[in-house]
Amino acid sequence: MNALRRWALPLAVIVFLCLTSCSGGSSSDDTVAVAESIYDPGAAVGASGFNEAGGIRLSVLNNNGESVSIHDGDFIEPGLNTLSIEVGSDPSTIDRVFVSDGGGYQVEALPRGDGRYECTFNVGSDTLYQTLLVQVIHRSTRASKEKIVLRTYHPTPDDGYVKNGVGLLVAREILEDQEDEIADFLDTRIKDVFAYIAEERPSLITSLRYGDSDPSTKDIVITSLEPVSSGAYPGAVLHVSFTVRNVSLIALPLYGQNLVATQANDLNVDTWLSIGNTSQASPHLVLDFLGSAHAAFSRPFFLGDAVGNMIASEITQLKLHPMALDLAGSKDFLRDTLPERLTINGTAVSVGALLDRLQLDFGKYLFADPYGIPDETTPGMLAMGLGLFVEEYDDIIWESGSGPAPPAQSDMGKVFNALCESTVNSVFDAMRRKYQGYLTELSYGDGDPGTADFMINSLALSDSGTAGVKYAQVSFTVKSVDLRAVNLLGFVDAISTSDNDLTIDARFSIEDQGTDSQNRIVLDTQSVSEVKFGRSFDLDVLKLKKAAVEGMIKKDMVDMAPVSYYTNGIIEDLGMNLDISNAFSLEDRYPAFPAVAPYFQSPGWNLELADPYTVRIAVSQGNLNRLLRDLLDQESGWDARELITAILGRDFPGFDSARSEDEETVIFLSVPPLVDMRTTGIRLLIPDVILQYRISGIPQWEASIDLDLDINPVVRNSKLNFFVTPVEGRNHFHIMRDNRGNLGLLDHSSLVYDVMKGLPKMLGGTDGGPLLSLDLDSWQPTVVLKPGEDPVRISAAGGYLSIDLAASSLDLAKYIDFGVN
Repeated sequence: MNALRRWALPLAVIVFLCLTSCSGGSSSDDTVAVAESIYDPGAAVGASGFNEAGGIRLSVLNNNGESVSIHDGDFIEPGLNTLSIEVGSDPSTIDRVFVSDGGGYQVEALPRGDGRYECTFNVGSDTLYQTLLVQVIHRSTRASKEKIVLRTYHPTPDDGYVKNGVGLLVAREILEDQEDEIADFLDTRIKDVFAYIAEERPSLITSLRYGDSDPSTKDIVITSLEPVSSGAYPGAVLHVSFTVRNVSLIALPLYGQNLVATQANDLNVDTWLSIGNTSQASPHLVLDFLGSAHAAFSRPFFLGDAVGNMIASEITQLKLHPMALDLAGSKDFLRDTLPERLTINGTAVSVGALLDRLQLDFGKYLFADPYGIPDETTPGMLAMGLGLFVEEYDDIIWESGSGPAPPAQSDMGKVFNALCESTVNSVFDAMRRKYQGYLTELSYGDGDPGTADFMINSLALSDSGTAGVKYAQVSFTVKSVDLRAVNLLGFVDAISTSDNDLTIDARFSIEDQGTDSQNRIVLDTQSVSEVKFGRSFDLDVLKLKKAAVEGMIKKDMVDMAPVSYYTNGIIEDLGMNLDISNAFSLEDRYPAFPAVAPYFQSPGWNLELADPYTVRIAVSQGNLNRLLRDLLDQESGWDARELITAILGRDFPGFDSARSEDEETVIFLSVPPLVDMRTTGIRLLIPDVILQYRISGIPQWEASIDLDLDINPVVRNSKLNFFVTPVEGRNHFHIMRDNRGNLGLLDHSSLVYDVMKGLPKMLGGTDGGPLLSLDLDSWQPTVVLKPGEDPVRISAAGGYLSIDLAASSLDLAKYIDFGVN
């Protein structure tokens, strides 16, 4: 559709090529259809000059009987309407007043006696525009004229956009062709996240990196990229699996050592995802993983499952910036996206050179609101929707990217202290139960929260030879132990000590026991080399009581059952979780999606693909017309010759570029072009194209052109050809102002229809041939089409333009990159 938009407006210019050299002269009689009377519908009526024409104002009676002024682009209800005309001319000079559609339908407006004229006019609904040509015929037989173009449809509101403006259906084979490009995209973004974590220097992560630093190998590999329709995840449209190669992670520093360490280990990620946005008011590109993410390392290591589960738990949603394209800088993008050349007059025209000549520089942003369509996605096809909106530079609101939340700064030593202290608590609890009735008190700590009741003196970690098991040689002290016992272990005398520090040297195994639903760390005492109180017990001169209790604690500690701790709780205590929902949004500023509301065009698109087509693009009529309105400034004028030269080139056969410096022919649009695709076919409407001839800046004559064209794209001989047929009775040429008064015979002539019918031959082609041709081979390598007679099929119906491509390769990643800032 970009191609259609690119040449639709200039087509109107080409029609009037012959007029740019008129200098006020008339055309030959054989192109003129003259009626018997100037009052008949379609009759040629000479136009008044610029200074002679009286001002004409048009109004319509609303349902309340009130007269409402109407202007170009206003809406009018189809059906019978009462029109009122006010004329600024002297009433005595007026003969009769007529209102027509510019062609064969005409009604006379009769005087009301108050200086106004009134008529009933039937507004049709078969076209999106209704042209009202008012002709105030003076007694001089020349006419003051005004043309008003009204809408017969309700357009997209200024504060809204068509949510289902573009539909995209992509076959699985095309998606699989994007794997390398998407992997490169992920590689860039994951590197950003890793760099962010490294810069923050979280206390729990000593080192984090991936890749082998070899540019010839891939550090991110997509292993699966397929469209899905899932009962388990109803919102999902894609199943994605990828591998982050050669991950090196050193984490959980503990007394100068690291509890977690792995080198050159592959991280495999598998997830189902939906594509949508978080807010209708400010859409972003959001990938929601629906709680489906699974992450696992290829080779086991201590706490590897826990780290994988932690990563998976954080892969919940990725919120990217709104998709936005700065149109002012879009020339290079268009140059890379559009075909290299098109054919006019049998000659290849460079699209890049054409863009340079046209000097496109739109001061606007094009925003896109993408989302997946689960109901229309199948295992073989991905269905997506896209809403588009254009915003002026001055109205853009800029937002700042937040990036991931800063990692928590935690102390692994405190956590390990707590684990060891919990083990001591278990030993003491076991002793209280075992020696119940004898042991009257066993406690520790001074009750002051400001002082430590337990401390590790030394720690040495070692590998066991098994990935899930480590050994820890620990010396720790239990502070301020109070012990009271009677007849314990054969001692008749009481055992008593207070505020006595207890030091233990022990060897533990630390086992990482993972299950599908939960991970646990299990501490098991392997040996106890020393249990020693700091001071003697009360009344224990020979230190026998002290030695006996130390032996009892040592034995009970060795015999103690393993103690397990849930890893998730430890991770929560450590604050290891990282919110990566904004991890791909690290840029400082980006344009926010405008605060506009979406609405759905009805009926919706038809996203179906027949063999051999692999891609369907469905573009809504409402979306196209909104973009035409936003991108084309009808208030500006174009120099006709310069515009034609930009399109056809200065060497175009038959184009006489010679003219005096004080001559110019300027083109204006009173309303933007419209594409009508409500019924089968593509219909292009460009009513009231104003053509004004000037000498030294002074208008000499002004013509108005109505274009109503059927566009038929057909593929022949590896070319996409555009055949253009003027709709019978809908293409008009009117002389609106004429200072010299010698162009009257051209008024209401068949010039537009005749020129459009003969335009292919005028451009050096053949009668009935295409107006423009695009070389399909020039789309490579962006699009590689399968061999066949009809690799591209363009059709229109139900308000949508459908483009089907039998593509074997399509560089979709190019468009993804342009959309994500």
